[in-house]
Amino acid sequence: MDNTALSPEIAARIDRLVDDARDELIGFAARLVQIPTENYPPHGNELPGQEALRAEMLASGLTVDMFTPDDVPGLREHPAFFATADGRVREYANRPNVVGTLPGTGGGRSLMITGHMDTVIAGSLPWETSLPWSGAVIESKLYGRGSLDMKGGLACGLFAIRAVRQLGLPLRGDVLLESVVDEEYGGANGTLASRLRGYTPDIVICPEPTNMAVCRAHLGWLSCKITVAGGDGAGFSSQYSAETASPLDIAQELVAAVRRFSVDYPHRLPWSQPSFPEQLPVYLMQLNTGEADFAHGLGVPQQVVLNLGITTCEGMTEAMVAQGFADYLRAHLESKGMDWGQVRIEHPIRYLHPSGLPAEHPIFAAIGDVYRAGGLQAPQPETCPFACDAFISNLHFPAPTINFGPGGANIHARNEYVLVDDLVALTKRFAALIVRWCA
Repeated sequence: MDNTALSPEIAARIDRLVDDARDELIGFAARLVQIPTENYPPHGNELPGQEALRAEMLASGLTVDMFTPDDVPGLREHPAFFATADGRVREYANRPNVVGTLPGTGGGRSLMITGHMDTVIAGSLPWETSLPWSGAVIESKLYGRGSLDMKGGLACGLFAIRAVRQLGLPLRGDVLLESVVDEEYGGANGTLASRLRGYTPDIVICPEPTNMAVCRAHLGWLSCKITVAGGDGAGFSSQYSAETASPLDIAQELVAAVRRFSVDYPHRLPWSQPSFPEQLPVYLMQLNTGEADFAHGLGVPQQVVLNLGITTCEGMTEAMVAQGFADYLRAHLESKGMDWGQVRIEHPIRYLHPSGLPAEHPIFAAIGDVYRAGGLQAPQPETCPFACDAFISNLHFPAPTINFGPGGANIHARNEYVLVDDLVALTKRFAALIVRWCA
């Protein structure tokens, strides 16, 4: 087959095959959701989910490689390896990556669909709509932790490869499905391990939840933990003088400064560039202090901790943003006569670099052909508004990676869900793209 085009006839056959497998596709995605695979640094429980996916890969005719990150020589010495999460050393025993391969006949371009099996923790209960691991389908929405981020996308990859095998068309390029561990909480070491093991295909598609947008680039993320030191004592005591402010007072000013920073960032800061987006979100996520019981409530806490994240984009560096942010907060506090020496800023997880592909990369022309063959308007490449581990492949290896995934809501929150119709549509697009790219 000429890999410069995809016929409408082949696209229609793919659509029929996926439609016929709809119930099985959604059922498998639900089964993955029903397997708790929480990442709770420094540990993770991805193994049961990886074993379930491995079994389906084998049943689908793929050759399978299963290995832990620590099985890969040179992992911990690589400059992109990040050993800790908030100071705790990450551990990889019984946390394997899984890579399945459908070999091509040779001489063609390879394509990988990659995803992560780990999820964030289930979070606060109760969930109003379903239990975190229910995998319930309600009104065309598949609910559960990891349904959207990103077990639904992994199921799409598997069933797309199944559909391609059913077509019986010879492909010159290899097709791969990869499921990595430890992506959440600034991990990315699972992806690093796979690339070091030699899995560097010509194009990588990551079905992070983009709401069906084809994203050539993604944002970065600078995680910040701000600790304000204080001491024990009653709030009405003379412990806190002009020289030592209450950590609560300082924290209050820091919250105000972060909110001002989020408005000024990035365009009103000295290091801004014309190419920056109009707004890059700054997320103030948590403020923790003291004890919740009444007895402790009469005392001033020893410290206050603020957790927040700053999104970044291509053209920014970690040092640029970190120093600019610290200088901004310091200037605000000192303008209020407060001691900056009581404040410590740490970055508990790695900096997640922004990265992307040029809009002229041939994968976007191929995706356009896939849409047109299906009678759809070709999408324009976008930038997805979140960070992910694609920077490992884009910045350190010859494995260009884009994001293209389903829609849904409540990522990392209660009542997470993925849209069932998007899973079906995405599977069709993936299968057609495999034929278009690898033929």
